[in-house]
Amino acid sequence: MNEERCDQMDCKTFDSIRIETAGAEDMNEIRKLWKQSFDDQDAYMDYYFSNVATRNHIFVAKTDSKIISMVHLNPYTLAETTAGATTYKKGGYIVGVATEPEFRRHGIMSILMKHVLAYAAENDYDYIYLMPEKEIYYKGLGFAPVVESGFYNITNLKPEKNDYELCGLEDITDEQLQSFSEKLAQRYDLFVPRTRAYLEDLGMECQSLFGDVYIIKDENEIAAVYGTMYDGDRAEIVQYCTVTGSLDPLLYGICESDIPVFSKVELFGTYTDHKMIKKGHGIMFYEPYTEYTELYRKSDRIFINEVV
Repeated sequence: MNEERCDQMDCKTFDSIRIETAGAEDMNEIRKLWKQSFDDQDAYMDYYFSNVATRNHIFVAKTDSKIISMVHLNPYTLAETTAGATTYKKGGYIVGVATEPEFRRHGIMSILMKHVLAYAAENDYDYIYLMPEKEIYYKGLGFAPVVESGFYNITNLKPEKNDYELCGLEDITDEQLQSFSEKLAQRYDLFVPRTRAYLEDLGMECQSLFGDVYIIKDENEIAAVYGTMYDGDRAEIVQYCTVTGSLDPLLYGICESDIPVFSKVELFGTYTDHKMIKKGHGIMFYEPYTEYTELYRKSDRIFINEVV
């Protein structure tokens, strides 16, 4: 187990804090901290802790034997296209950033996060990124806003095109997925590949809250992929990814499936065919990791949205 003493002044009176890599014996306590920190349903947490947390690197701060703070580092493969050639990079998505209420505002999370970033550097991660609740919390740690998102009102909107085809992942061939990836590489310089394994994971995530993954085809080619997850009697739209640059395939899928959805949806990407209501959370990159930060900053050539 990786362990580091935390006796810095930032910890104020908490001079017995240890930074550790979590083990299986810590999972129950980590789940309790997740439950009290985030507004997630138990069914989703069952999925996350059975299928995602087991492959994540989870780092915790402890005092005595009690976990008081945590950060989850979720490894992902990113496709980076430069001069027409696509290479695959090691990305790390930071989630589950939480501290027990009585231990907040003492610099503990800052120390824990620095430990996570040092681990990522030692283990050759090319990109580290997160979706912030508030950007100010992460700017002091070296993160910068790179990918923007926005909220769109999709109430009563109808697709302009009506000859798409709505289908599931089981209806898609590997050749169609490969063609979709090639089109994404032409449109974006950096993105998370939508492989079959990735979409199967997304399907498990969506199904944990009674949703599913939907694929929109246009003339037998994949035009868009998205997922749904229910919150009460309505579904949230998650993971909308399209090669068209339009919301039209999504609107078609919503109308065709007849699933009741929330009127406001946060989407990543640029959709000039519809007006943005307000800016969303976006994605922040850890700046010291990449020489491309200025090139990528608020660029429509990057597509990294919320990931599984």
